[in-house]
Amino acid sequence: MSNEALRYIPFTRSDITDEDIQQAAGIIRDSDKDTSGLVRGCEQNFAGITNFPFTIAVNTAMQAVLLSLRSLGVRESDEVIIPSYAGPDIGEAVEHSGASAVFADIDRQSLTLSMESVTAGIGHKTKAIVVFDTAGFATDVKPILQLAAANGVYVIHYTSYNPFREYRHKAPGTYPQITIFANNDPFTKGAIIATDMEKTQSSIKSLREHGIKVSKNSNEPPPYSNWYYEIISPGFDCMMTGIQCALYSVYLKKTGHSTERRRQRAGIYHSLLQPFQDRVLLPVFAASDVSHTWQSYTLRIIKDSILLNRDEFIHELKQKGVEASVHYIPLHIHPYYSKKYKYTYNILPNTYDIYTSDVSLPLYSQLSDDDAVYVAQTVIDVVKRYAR
Repeated sequence: MSNEALRYIPFTRSDITDEDIQQAAGIIRDSDKDTSGLVRGCEQNFAGITNFPFTIAVNTAMQAVLLSLRSLGVRESDEVIIPSYAGPDIGEAVEHSGASAVFADIDRQSLTLSMESVTAGIGHKTKAIVVFDTAGFATDVKPILQLAAANGVYVIHYTSYNPFREYRHKAPGTYPQITIFANNDPFTKGAIIATDMEKTQSSIKSLREHGIKVSKNSNEPPPYSNWYYEIISPGFDCMMTGIQCALYSVYLKKTGHSTERRRQRAGIYHSLLQPFQDRVLLPVFAASDVSHTWQSYTLRIIKDSILLNRDEFIHELKQKGVEASVHYIPLHIHPYYSKKYKYTYNILPNTYDIYTSDVSLPLYSQLSDDDAVYVAQTVIDVVKRYAR
């Protein structure tokens, strides 16, 4: 790579702007602000731009999945099909619901759930399927919904926190009963649960707030009746915070711009790395009717073409100041799950093979064009130096 000075490019960076800071500071200064009112405003705002009449704001994606499962009546005797190639939150939610996880393999090209694997995993105990948009590429949910409907199974769609992107020319969540819009920003986090089922919405809201059902006490005259509530079941403390709501309002304004900036940087990677596809496989960039939010840019080493394994490849990038990573370590090979469910590492062949060859490059809205070019050139340099 020439004599260019070594840079340091972190793997991820929070998309916090001055407007975010001002909004958060405003909430802190206004100590009398009603948090529940902020949350309702956040939910109503989100409902206005999606296809769902009911939205519930919570402070982590794991909570969103757990509350969704609990609201659907998932219990200890049930099974939930989930991708192994996913973050810890999905597996944790299933475990905390009391159900058993059934891990499904992924498609080698899109990295989303494999229909063949999901079909093989459905049984009489299956209560739900959690669909996950890997790296920001939308899962083809329609055939999964058809399979689920034929077997009396619920579908939860876990997608990126971008309500404006489309799947089959419709907003994500048009099809499943529950869609979770998860915020991937490492600093702010948070999630919105969207559903068209009123009973489910009521159940999630109650579980989110300690199992409370707000009700007037008819035995007390006003103004005392406004403080009365009833706990109808054990719940959780999961409501989105006031500061998260403030940051969310800014997020909605900038999400389209942030997604476009990530798409542009992914385009730089694509254009520079395409000549080397005999060494590295590039992610699916687009489909005719499915958009991509580019939460990650994950390429795969063609193992027989490079003298390095995946770990060594990432180390070489780091030596040049580029912090790369793996997208996910599959859930089924972690000690807890492999011990509990007796999974071997290669029981899901696509998932394991992709894991051992995957390299995720830095990709965030604040990544400059020059830095994206530097990252791509660093990858090319490693590929050339260690080509077989």
